[in-house]
Amino acid sequence: MNRKIPKFHHFLTVFALKIPIFGSLIQMNNQILIANSLSQMLSNGVNSIKALQTTRGIVTNTVYKELIIKTLKYIEDGKPFAKAFEESNYIDPIMARMISTGEKTGNIPKLMENLSSYYNGVSEMRIQQLKNSIQPILLLVVYAIVGVLILAIMLPMLSLGSQI
Repeated sequence: MNRKIPKFHHFLTVFALKIPIFGSLIQMNNQILIANSLSQMLSNGVNSIKALQTTRGIVTNTVYKELIIKTLKYIEDGKPFAKAFEESNYIDPIMARMISTGEKTGNIPKLMENLSSYYNGVSEMRIQQLKNSIQPILLLVVYAIVGVLILAIMLPMLSLGSQI
């Protein structure tokens, strides 16, 4: 339903990106996807416009699709590649600065590859931290369920024993 109403879908996407814990993981996942695809294509000789158009087809998040479209427009207008990334609220400033540096040095593919490996490491670390923080809560829930089941079995037995 939400894909049929673009404004509502965009609102849900922005809302998902702003969720405290999972929003940063969603952002990081999209940034990894963009960095990986651009790194692979640019290092294999694909020009930046064609690489961005292909990346736009790969990315499913509407906020990042709009960012890539904005980047394409900036490139066609002769503006720097990194300008749209620097203006976006949903791109990590490190990524924007690295792209800007890569643009100045002329080595965007290598910097994109470095960004991709950096974000992969950071996302793995955050996911591990999330798993470690959720584990005690899940254990408490399981213990509560087991306790309720034990009480459900034992209370009728105790009431039966007191009636005899």
